Amino acid sequence: IDPRCPYCHQAYASLIPYMDKGVTIKWIPTVALGRSEQGLPLANAVLHAKTRAELDKIMADPPAYPRALSGNDQETLQRNLTFMFQAFEQNGGQAGVPVAFFIDQKSGQPRMMMGISEEVVIQTILGKL
Repeated sequence: IDPRCPYCHQAYASLIPYMDKGVTIKWIPTVALGRSEQGLPLANAVLHAKTRAELDKIMADPPAYPRALSGNDQETLQRNLTFMFQAFEQNGGQAGVPVAFFIDQKSGQPRMMMGISEEVVIQTILGKL
């Protein structure tokens, strides 16, 4: 996810009921929308969120919670972006956020799926609540 992306926010909001029911979702922040100088402190806040409550607060208003980069933060966020681009390249599609990487419960195989801001896609991945 890129915390500046409106579709990422829609996906996050749509997945709250699933998280409330105990579904574990690992949010992988990146700066996919360009202007890294603007996005890095916001993605870094997501990267360092230690609790769901903290992540909820950050995702509700990312510009209010920027986090300065230190140590390997920029390298980690760049690695996330590189992974996303490589996954899209291997699957023949254009890269974008939000995207889900998951183990398909029917096939047992890893999958990647775009459009997780849409309820039908969420239900395809996680089923109905």
